[in-house]
Amino acid sequence: MSYQWYKTSKPDNNGELISGATSSTYTPSTLGVGTVYYYAIVTNTNNNVNGSKVVSSKSSAAKIIIDIFATHLINFYNENLDFIETVSRQEGIINPSNIKLGTWYKANETTSITNHNLNGNITFYAISNVQEITNQDELAYINIHSVTLAGKYILLNDIVLDKNGAGFDANGWIPIGPDNSSLSAFTGIFNGNNHKITNLWMNYRPSSNDDVGLFGSAYNAQIKNLGVEIAKGKEVRGNWSVGGIVGRFSFGNITNSYSIGNISGRNHVGGIAGIADGNIVNSYSIGNVTCSNSYTGGIAGSTSGNIVNSYSIGNVKGSDKYTGGIAGYVRGNIVNSYSIGNVRGFLVTPAA
Repeated sequence: MSYQWYKTSKPDNNGELISGATSSTYTPSTLGVGTVYYYAIVTNTNNNVNGSKVVSSKSSAAKIIIDIFATHLINFYNENLDFIETVSRQEGIINPSNIKLGTWYKANETTSITNHNLNGNITFYAISNVQEITNQDELAYINIHSVTLAGKYILLNDIVLDKNGAGFDANGWIPIGPDNSSLSAFTGIFNGNNHKITNLWMNYRPSSNDDVGLFGSAYNAQIKNLGVEIAKGKEVRGNWSVGGIVGRFSFGNITNSYSIGNISGRNHVGGIAGIADGNIVNSYSIGNVTCSNSYTGGIAGSTSGNIVNSYSIGNVKGSDKYTGGIAGYVRGNIVNSYSIGNVRGFLVTPAA
């Protein structure tokens, strides 16, 4: 007796020969998900009989269904919204016996989680009242009140800004945090979660041209893991303290972030921040920066903080001596950073 096994997606189809499967039994693979049919061709050979010496017969098909639980991702963040780890688990109940959840929270909830019916991807935080941002409406909502300006936010996906959507007027995006007071600046944590916000642009505003950027002003805030891309053919324009990510920030940090696009203004203009009295770390700017008056830099127009492991690519043009490829005026430190592009600054002498 000899055997040859075959597999097929339907029981009445001719199957695909399984190489090496020539035993009387066969153990199918359990990799993958789906339904597969297996059958054998059994051949009996007897040379000692008269007539036909070889007879073959096809067995009935065995139906094998492979249906595993879906695997979901559980993300953990600490109270500063720094990523901790991802745990992969199958569907079911997760509880302290397998993942210690007693001190963890889901977004927008104030009661810590002791167990959770896992039927999809979930994110846990070490603090409550974390807001997850998924669209332009939710992003613009940050600007509503001093309470929301002090919140903690994490971006779950890229956002393409729509000029007809929330947060825009005729002159473009309305910066989050209108001025640099502790009550009306952004004072919270914004984790871009390695996502980007694109199609940003701003023109001069007759009523308010200062503190211009995705964030107008930030005070003792944390902005991290965020990409900002200015709309094609547009720029971020303002008067005083103009930047791609933030116009002005005092204290706090911008880390692992970037700005792409052109920036222009009259005073304190930078690719990432116009005035940076906090730290910029592991970040970069790509685009041209133009200032018609004082303090112009590829990363920051002026800074009293530290710029570390960061770079600027693009042309920087100012109108006085306070012009630099990285920063126009520095009272802090620039460490392990560089600039690529043309830098031009000059004094304008009034006519006699």
